[in-house]
Amino acid sequence: MKERGFLYMALFALLMSILCRSLAFVFAKYAALATADTSVFAILINPWYWAELIALGGQTVFWILVLRHMPLSTAYPALSLVYGINLGWSWLLFGETVSALHVTGI
Repeated sequence: MKERGFLYMALFALLMSILCRSLAFVFAKYAALATADTSVFAILINPWYWAELIALGGQTVFWILVLRHMPLSTAYPALSLVYGINLGWSWLLFGETVSALHVTGI
């Protein structure tokens, strides 16, 4: 029974890792769109860059939990879900065109 709990925890951590990674890409896009100047100061005061760093930090913590309880050969390929999620975010949040070629590529 204890093994099932670890499996559920590992799956939850994997999903959270994928979500955090995907959100980091979204926050990076918002940061790029919101920053007209590429100076270090402009980057430091942009809250979207800070949100991206927080999301990447969360992804790192969850990924460590995943690696403790799941084989790398299972966990790493699951990160490919980020590509599909990001395609959805690009269409939903940024109005980008999604073609059959994009979907096929994923």
